Amino acid sequence: MRAGLPTFFEYVVLALGAVFAIYSAYLGTLFLVGGNSIWRRHSNDDDPVRISSSLPRVSVIVAVKDEARVAARLVDGLKALLYDSSRIEFIVVEDGSSDGTLEGVRLRSADDPRFRLLHVDNSEGKAGALNQGLAISGGELIFIMDADCVPQPDLLLKAVAQYRKGRQVLVGYFKILNANQNLYTRLSVFEELLWHVMNVGRNILGLSVPVSGCCSVISRRALQDAGFYFTPHLAEDAEVGLRLLKAGYPGYHMSSFVWQEAPSKASALLAQRLRWYRGYIDASLMNTDVFRHTEFKKALDSMLNFSTPFFALASILSWALSIASIPQTASSITLLLFVVGFFGANLASVFLLGLGLAVVSGQDALEMVKLSPLIYLYTTMLSLASVLAIFQILLRRRGVWTKTPRTGYVDVPGLP
Repeated sequence: MRAGLPTFFEYVVLALGAVFAIYSAYLGTLFLVGGNSIWRRHSNDDDPVRISSSLPRVSVIVAVKDEARVAARLVDGLKALLYDSSRIEFIVVEDGSSDGTLEGVRLRSADDPRFRLLHVDNSEGKAGALNQGLAISGGELIFIMDADCVPQPDLLLKAVAQYRKGRQVLVGYFKILNANQNLYTRLSVFEELLWHVMNVGRNILGLSVPVSGCCSVISRRALQDAGFYFTPHLAEDAEVGLRLLKAGYPGYHMSSFVWQEAPSKASALLAQRLRWYRGYIDASLMNTDVFRHTEFKKALDSMLNFSTPFFALASILSWALSIASIPQTASSITLLLFVVGFFGANLASVFLLGLGLAVVSGQDALEMVKLSPLIYLYTTMLSLASVLAIFQILLRRRGVWTKTPRTGYVDVPGLP
């Protein structure tokens, strides 16, 4: 092994190693804290309240466009929500569909006066449709949900229990309703479980849970203080979440969820993630002043969370450097340790994460471990989407909002 001062190449390798060590420690802390809480069943502070006439009025707003395949499921899922029927309204904003979505929603909801169907054209995408819904809403609480989701029946009752404790921004989680459709949807379960566990960890550590477009209940007061609008944006939920945080309203995790459809094709998955990651970066750049408006730890966590694409880029660079370094490892202890450590840490982390998620969630541990190599390939594919998002920004390419196609496939017994 060669001795002496490190070369420039070795300094780069050491810097990447330090970045990964710090970022892994950050994610690992969220995972361990959240996983321990779920495993020990510590989260019991959002038991549902009882249905009564004293419940706050709720406006449920859903933006839909070309959702004919899931329109019936959406309406039936909203009807199944447990709440005082005189204290809730369902605002479905249909934006220029060409597949009969408007007619499908209207037909399915015709017998329920709680539904308000609003047809708009060219409303600046999903954000514009949500703003149209906000403009006619009257609820003290606003429940934002995606068209492909089916909410847990007592979700709003659990949200009200936390709202009465002073929490203004409540974020649930999601479960995959088409997990057994194909390999892509099976692998997405890993990602869904990991996101849930980490957000529980954020909640316990006093950080801010990111607002989710598929399952967030926000008070009218908080939205008004944050501007009462959604910015036309590739990730409108991330952007409004940062504005809410700056206005003094961090997100809190609630132990309730929606069932959601995962992309079943590689092209749909990559297009969705490219939009998300590009949106995360843009949202961060629009709200870099978050550090001046909230606690440092909340601001730092939010920035780290939405800066994930840059760590994905570092991961891809590390792969390239590791492969390029193999011929030189015989003469450099620095490069040898980096290559062995990088490959070993990657394989070990996926294996241990899969095993840990299985233990925490009650999934089949053997099945999760068997899927570990494929899960690693799945996350690598998502990293490539992150890198593409970064290059789009560097090349000043215009971000395009692309709708994720739905199939309507359901493999959960009892769901519409």
